[in-house]
Formats: sequence, structure tokens, C-alpha cells
Amino acid sequence: METKELISVIVPVYNAAPYLKTCLDSICRQTYENLEVILVDDGSSDGGGEICDAYERKDCRLRVIHQENRGVLAARNKGVVAAKGNYISFVDSDDWITPELYTCLYHEAKLQGADLVDSARYIFDETAGSCFAESERRSEHCEEYHKIGQAAGVVTEEVSWSLCGKLFERELMLENYGKVDRRLTYYEDAALVILCVIQARKCVLLDKPMYYYRQRGRSLCHSIVPNWLEQVNIFYSNMEQHVAGYSDKWMERVRYCVADAAVRGVNGMMGLGLKAAIPLYIPPFPELEEASGIVLYGAGKIGRSYHRMFQLVRPYQLVLWVDKQHEKLKKEGLAVEGIEALLKTEFDRLLIAVERRNSAQQIQKELEGYGIAPEKILWRPPRNLLSAGT
Repeated sequence: METKELISVIVPVYNAAPYLKTCLDSICRQTYENLEVILVDDGSSDGGGEICDAYERKDCRLRVIHQENRGVLAARNKGVVAAKGNYISFVDSDDWITPELYTCLYHEAKLQGADLVDSARYIFDETAGSCFAESERRSEHCEEYHKIGQAAGVVTEEVSWSLCGKLFERELMLENYGKVDRRLTYYEDAALVILCVIQARKCVLLDKPMYYYRQRGRSLCHSIVPNWLEQVNIFYSNMEQHVAGYSDKWMERVRYCVADAAVRGVNGMMGLGLKAAIPLYIPPFPELEEASGIVLYGAGKIGRSYHRMFQLVRPYQLVLWVDKQHEKLKKEGLAVEGIEALLKTEFDRLLIAVERRNSAQQIQKELEGYGIAPEKILWRPPRNLLSAGT
């Protein structure tokens, strides 16, 4: 019988007592049993440390480390130092995972010879009580990528910046975790993911969602604090130091992230609402130059940016904006119509405004089923303003 290698699962714990049992139960119920689970209690004051101790007594695979509050980066680093596994993974203490997560990640790592495997996620919106899968990233079940130097930056648009839901080969993690600036309290997970991806021999991406990410309105990642812009600057400097020599495309994505974060920080601290007025993506205008009537399909973040750009630059071209969720969107004040309006409108081109290629392909099939000629339909990978001139 094949002996499966040890996987170290690191869980930083800080004041997440209401969610901690759900998280730990999901880890203990994994079909992949050769785990060591390192719980780093980062000075919890809500009883979370005691919950960790109770689980350690019940399951010998769990090990608890208590420390004074030093932040999530220090807690994760403490776990990495203590880890003995051939592979390392992270789970946040307010999230949970499906029973087959580590079986699937390990299988793909061995099958593909990959040192980083990334699964898709479910997003659970605690405020709304809704749960949905992340946008699909590939039409295939999984697809491999070689390291950034060989792949010319293609991984940029595919690997999520979340540290959780991934499996890292031990040496890859040990090579990179110490490079993350210890002053970071924001984007520290993104920084580590980027460093690992550019050093990885091969990454494998799985479309199957197996990690449940809990969105909490008051969580750290949704909060703005006075040193927000300082944190953004530290992140950028850290990435420029280690990433700039690998790929212009990676630095392009880092710059976009920094610009977006800066706008959100100013909004949060000063209440300016700037982001709604800044079109982050531009339509493929050169390919639409001769079209006298354009239909815009999609009212997500890409569609809304496209719509603002049309209003600013070419309001005479856009004849209709459609989306399947038009009734909900109209209540938000958007001038969006349903698909039936599309069938009653004359137009030259239809621009699909979504981020992922396989989403666009599915939409195109549906549109062709309505009788829309394929030569009228256009989708291009969205380009943000920071990269439009490169």
C-alpha cells in the first residue's frame, strides 16, 4: 500500500471562537489522514485558545502553540517553522474545507509533479447569508503551468492571491516565507503567494471549489485603518525587491493591486467614494471603431467599468446594456435590460464584459442559441488602465 506523505496544516487563530469548531471539524474529517495540524493561538482573548487545547486532547494530529498577539504573519511563520510535513497548507480559523480537499491537492501534486496546487473556493457572504463558487478559471478540470520565467507571465490571471486552499511543497515554502516584510498586516498572504509562484517549478490549478472562504463585514481584510497607505507602500516595496526581475507582467499586476488598494484606502478614510468614478477597465475600442451600435453584455465589475468608459468616451455607440440579473440590478439604479430586449434591438457588435475566457465562451454559446451571429460577438481579456498603454 502506498505511503502518503505528511501534510502540515497551519491554522493561525485569533479571536475566532464562534467559527473555530466548524473550521477544526472540517480539517479533522479529511479523507487524507496523514496530517499534522498546527494551531497557532495568537493571543486570543475570546476562549479560542481553550478550544484549540480541547481539540488537541481529542486528536493526536493536532498541536497547539500559544503566543502573545503578534499578528497573522508572525503566527503563520511560527507554524511554518514548526511544520514537519513534506507539504504545507493554510486554513484561516473562520473558514472551513470540504472533506476531500487534501486528497485532491496531494493527488494532483504527485500526478503533475507540481510544487504548488491551487483549488477554487466557495465564497460565503456572512452578512447576506449567501454562498457561491468563484468564477471558473479554466475550461479544463486542471491545467499545468511552468514557472513564470518560462510561461511569460500567463499565471498572472489564473492563480488567486489567497494563501488558503493551496498546497505548497515544503522546500518552496521554506525558501520564501521569510522574504515577506514582517511589517505587513495587509497583503501578507498575497506577498507570499506571489513569491512562491514565481519560484515554483510547476503550478496546477483546480476548478473544483473545495475551500469555503467566509466574508465577514468587520474582518481585517474588509477594514480600513489609518496606516492603510503605509501598508500598501510596504507591500509594493517588498514585491518590487523580489519580483521586478522576474516578469513585467507580475509587476503590472502588483501595480494594479496597489492602485486599487490606495483608492479603497482613501475612500475608507475620507469617504470620497472615488472608486465609483474611476473606470478601471477599458473596452477594446480599436476593434469597435466602425460599429455604429454596440450592445454590452454583463454588469459585473468589468461591465460596469466598460459602461462608464462608453459614457465618458463614446456614448453614441452604446445602444443597449443587458444582463441576466437585470431585475436586481435595476433596483441598484443600473440601466440594465434583460435578454429579451437584445432580441428587439438592432446592433452591429455585442461586447461580452466578463473576466474569464470560459465564461465568455459559455455566454457566446447561449447567445448563438438565441440566433445572434457569432461574427457579431466580441470578447477580449479585460485590460485595466494601468496596463492599457503597455
